[in-house]
Amino acid sequence: MQDGDFTKAWGGIAGLQYRLQGTWTASQPFAVDFMRLSELLSGKVADIFGLSASKGRIVKGLDADLVIWDPEEEQVIQESECLHRHKASAYTGQKLMGRVKKTIVHGEVVYEDGRGILGASPGKLLLRSAGTRDGHPQEVVRDQVCT
Repeated sequence: MQDGDFTKAWGGIAGLQYRLQGTWTASQPFAVDFMRLSELLSGKVADIFGLSASKGRIVKGLDADLVIWDPEEEQVIQESECLHRHKASAYTGQKLMGRVKKTIVHGEVVYEDGRGILGASPGKLLLRSAGTRDGHPQEVVRDQVCT
């Protein structure tokens, strides 16, 4: 990578699109409820990356980043439905619980089941300054969706 821009790297995180369904499916034997799942996939992640001042919880004043999903619907993951740049995924062919119906970033619908990605996202790449966890990330605006 000559220019040092990690967003142009080949690999990315193939399968991140299915993190919610994969985690929900794997948690079924452990009787994890929706509140705990939300905390694990949103709240704790925001805390770890120092983003809790703007992300991770449904609270007035935080970014309106939400997902609407059907936790009961089963989905067999197919390469043709992968929205990430590289279609190879460890989830391809697996049956997962749950299906995302809508994704909302900063209050705007950016994905809708059956319609796909709906134009450019208002999301920004957020970088945490090295060694900080104060909830105040350094913002770097990019053309890609990263939040």
